Amino acid sequence: MKRTSPSLIINQDLLDELMEQTHLLKHYKEMIDKNTIVSITDKNGFITYISEAFEKVSGYSKQEAVGQTHALFRHPDTPKEFYTDMWNTLKTVQKWDGEVKNRDKNRNAYWLRLHIEYNRDCKGNFIGYSATGHDITNKIHLETLTKELEYRVSTEVERNRLQTTQMLEQSRLAQMGEMISMIAHQWRQPLASISAISSVLTLDMMMDNYKKEFFEERLNAISDLAQHLSLTIDDFRSFFKEDKEKAQATWEMITEGSLGIIEPTLQTQNITVKRLYESNEVLYTYTNEIRQVLLNIFKNAEDIFLEKKIENAIIWVRSYQKKGMSCLSIEDNAGGISEELLIKIFDPYFSTKEKKDGTGLGLYMSKTIIEEHCKGNLSVHNTINGACFEIILPI
Repeated sequence: MKRTSPSLIINQDLLDELMEQTHLLKHYKEMIDKNTIVSITDKNGFITYISEAFEKVSGYSKQEAVGQTHALFRHPDTPKEFYTDMWNTLKTVQKWDGEVKNRDKNRNAYWLRLHIEYNRDCKGNFIGYSATGHDITNKIHLETLTKELEYRVSTEVERNRLQTTQMLEQSRLAQMGEMISMIAHQWRQPLASISAISSVLTLDMMMDNYKKEFFEERLNAISDLAQHLSLTIDDFRSFFKEDKEKAQATWEMITEGSLGIIEPTLQTQNITVKRLYESNEVLYTYTNEIRQVLLNIFKNAEDIFLEKKIENAIIWVRSYQKKGMSCLSIEDNAGGISEELLIKIFDPYFSTKEKKDGTGLGLYMSKTIIEEHCKGNLSVHNTINGACFEIILPI
């Protein structure tokens, strides 16, 4: 019986293993060729091979690419300095990593993330370059869209900020007009008194009926009235000063600051204000801006009382705590607001006044001040008496 030589068995095993490894290498090459962008050039930069994946993304076949330089794929938007820097890096460190913008056969742009390095033969001699990478076009498009979206969002935010600022200025101008009317009302009586005193004193002098004590008493009265007028101006001036700093105050302090401006006008219209300050916690907030909000709510109540000709008009002001928050409610007995108007009352440029001489900005800006500046909440609901505005602020 003929026996097989052990060396032949070993050689057969080696041959089988070599064939298996060759098969695996072929499989790996096919996988790389289909899924990885590969380009190989000679030492002069002429293409000797491109992968199937590179064919797909560039639109050029192997036959069209081989023998060409990578200028075939170069996008005209890419500056020459980019490639100069690339080649200088390759010559210095013999490799380069980066993102490249190319143009396909149909002149559409695409982006590649590439690694380029020197190719050497088995003896270590330089024979060309090899580039491997992947398509990042979708990533670049997403980044571009994100930047465009961020720009559009920032532009819209700035536009809204400017619009809000403009609305605030319109609202302030409207309020200033109302304030001037209040000043005129509060000055009318003192000025009338000063005029009357002056007339009496002038008449006494003309009739040579001078009495020292009477003159001193009347002059002191004029001085007191003048002081009252000065204090009134100070109140109005401080009310509208550009003070954006937070301050400590209670609801009573803030509310009385607003009522000190408008209550004399309310009294002449036979409108009664009833206070109930149930909580005295100290708030740290933009007190001057809140005073303007309260003034606007009081003025709206006055307008609706006059419009509906309400008798025994009353405004109830109450401070209290609710769920760990500090609250102030302002309620009137003018009959309330219709459900149709209630949902629109805080919209910009919306006005409930019959004559439509309001700006429609007062309540919109009031809500903006309370919710955006003071981080609170401003709402309105109907009660059995009328409308009730509620301001909630963090303690």
